[in-house]
Formats: sequence, structure tokens, C-alpha cells
Amino acid sequence: MIETETDLRKSLEEWGVKDCEFVQFELLPDDERQCDVCKTTCYLSAVACSCDPCKLTCLKHFKSLCQCPSNNHRLKYRYKLDEFPEMMEKVEKRAKSFAVWTQKYLDLCQKKIPKFSLLEFTSLVDEIKAKKFPETEDVQNCRQQLLQVEKCAKVFKQLATLVSNVP
Repeated sequence: MIETETDLRKSLEEWGVKDCEFVQFELLPDDERQCDVCKTTCYLSAVACSCDPCKLTCLKHFKSLCQCPSNNHRLKYRYKLDEFPEMMEKVEKRAKSFAVWTQKYLDLCQKKIPKFSLLEFTSLVDEIKAKKFPETEDVQNCRQQLLQVEKCAKVFKQLATLVSNVP
């Protein structure tokens, strides 16, 4: 992705586009950040021309935008190229963290851990909240299983209280 974006921006620069503008694409409605040629939604960058500032294309189709000279065109970008490596590092770290969480959860469910406690399930759910993991099937199942474990623990405590009160 980084290589493709870099190459496309380089092509745009070689064509003669010098002007650029920071744009938070995610704040725009989808129909306002859609390539006029291929209809893809632009997230990282796009090209616009001063002849029709509302019309834009993805970097692959910049030459199809209009017939104006390149110096009328403007690169609209969400991130500078030097921001990508750090962003990718964060994404990889987050993905790895989620993979580790998923493995802990699966190990717990497949009883690779011989004994587990309510605290272990609670810890997994707390980690979901703290790290804002996506709502995958495993995450949803973990939440449901925690509720079941909590119900069982409550019943166990009630039974233990009843048994301890029997003379």
C-alpha cells in the first residue's frame, strides 16, 4: 500500500502537479470523496482541479480528471508519505496484540489451560475494552461466556452459603 501510494504520488509530481492540500477524507461524505472515473472512495489521497473543485479522481485516474494543464491540479492527501511507516508500525502492533488476545481466549476455551478462573475471563473482557478490539465473533463469544461464568459463580456462592448454613 505504501509503495503504491508513493509511486502514484511520484507520477503525479512528474506530470507537473506541485500544489497540495491536507484533507481529512474520513470527515467527508462518501459521495464527496469518490473518484469520478472508477467510483472508488478515496481515503489516502485524490486529485482535484481548479476548473471544478468538487470533482476529483483517485491517483490512478488523475489524467482523466479534465483537460486542464497539470499546474491547475492539486494533490489532496490525508497523510504525508513520511507518516506511513509509523502508522504501519502501529497497525502491526495492534494486529499482533489482537492476535495474542485471540490465542489466549482460544486456549482458555479449548481447555489448554487446565484451570481457569472468573478473573481470567474478566481480564480478557477488560483487555477488549481497554484496547478497543473489534467486535469479532470471538470477542462477542468471550463476553457471553463471561456472563455465563459470572452466573455460575453466583449460583456456586449461593449453594456454598446454603451448605455452610446446614447444621
